Amino acid sequence: IFCVISPELVVTTPHYDPRKIFPDAEIHTVPRTVNKQFIDQKKQTSQNWWLPEKLTSPLFENYISEYLKHWVGEIQETCLDVNLLILDPKNVVCSNEDVDLFKVLDRHGITPHVVTFRHQLFWDSGIHCLTSDLDRLI
Repeated sequence: IFCVISPELVVTTPHYDPRKIFPDAEIHTVPRTVNKQFIDQKKQTSQNWWLPEKLTSPLFENYISEYLKHWVGEIQETCLDVNLLILDPKNVVCSNEDVDLFKVLDRHGITPHVVTFRHQLFWDSGIHCLTSDLDRLI
């Protein structure tokens, strides 16, 4: 729902306003653009996950539904653009390019590093979900 990039910057989804928790921070709202591919394809499938059509087939979909449905999430309710991994106060890892977000990060002296995660819409997770948080003493 939101990601605290720094005490001065919070990134959030359109459905949540964190101003009560972070009254002094700049709030940047990201659109739900990552899921546009899924939303367009959702009309053609009953699945809660999505892969590009060249990577799937009815046989594959049936296999996932029967044996692996506990591995996939509910991608239609996820906004992966807020799923950011903060490496340190000046570096953030994200899985998609977002020009507007990158401008905001630049204003705060933070460098975004795009690490594509091809199957994020299948696993229903972003780069932060695939890592373990560490207490980083700086």
